[in-house]
Amino acid sequence: MGYSHHDRRLPPAVELEPSNVAKDVILTLLTCGVWDIVWQYRQMRVVNILLGYEEFHFWKWLIFTLLTCGLYHIYHEYLMGRAIVRVQHKYGLPASE
Repeated sequence: MGYSHHDRRLPPAVELEPSNVAKDVILTLLTCGVWDIVWQYRQMRVVNILLGYEEFHFWKWLIFTLLTCGLYHIYHEYLMGRAIVRVQHKYGLPASE
């Protein structure tokens, strides 16, 4: 389900799950980080849909994050931030700083 770089329409809303950041942060704290695994999966899924191709892989992220005691997660978040800026550019939205 690829979207061309010239198509500035967002994918159908049924494919995108709105997220309540406050709820996700509270659940992450209450579950001692376990909810973050669900949150990361949803975030990767949505960003991949918006990019139009699969750049982020949940199992790769989970395995490398566990093997590196969380260090890979920091790198992953850096890559995710760059991808979000690309998504904003792709759909003609102002880039966040």
